[in-house]
Amino acid sequence: MSALPGFQLTAGLDYDDDQVEFTGKRSFALITCRKMTAGDVADAFEMLRVFLAEDEHYLASSKAYGDRGFQGLNDALDLFLEQPELGFVWMAFDDRGVCAVCVVCYAISTSMGAVVAKLDDVSVKAERRGGGIGSALLEQLKEQLRKEAVTRIDVGVHLENPEARRFYEKLGFVALNEERLACVI
Repeated sequence: MSALPGFQLTAGLDYDDDQVEFTGKRSFALITCRKMTAGDVADAFEMLRVFLAEDEHYLASSKAYGDRGFQGLNDALDLFLEQPELGFVWMAFDDRGVCAVCVVCYAISTSMGAVVAKLDDVSVKAERRGGGIGSALLEQLKEQLRKEAVTRIDVGVHLENPEARRFYEKLGFVALNEERLACVI
């Protein structure tokens, strides 16, 4: 059992108070998730560095995002620690250490009259993909956001990434029939 606060899982979906247990055909792996702390910055930096440098779908849009490379990533991690009211880095850990990460920023929805979350940079270590870690990351994130009274999670999916779209739809996300645009100012 891990000393990290979080939930337990292996694959399916069966809620039990403060735990998410997944039982399915995949082998058991204890996954705990939590917000990044100052002590986690190096692990978060490495996970996000790899994602931003290697993900073909991100790279196809990185110029439009105003990507500043490693300096931009470093500045972003500092901002998450200095201004947690704006968002956080959500991290998943297993018995081998950090295995997944994503970025969450808060916004206010005028249609809901409530706080919502914008989800970005979802990444599972390459050698750990396919074992339910990404699902665990997001199911535990949903639980955390419910505790914070966040009412919706928005995510963008690259038009040429049907695998990601299916992944999110399997977790309850619904297509909005919109395209995300960016303007660097």
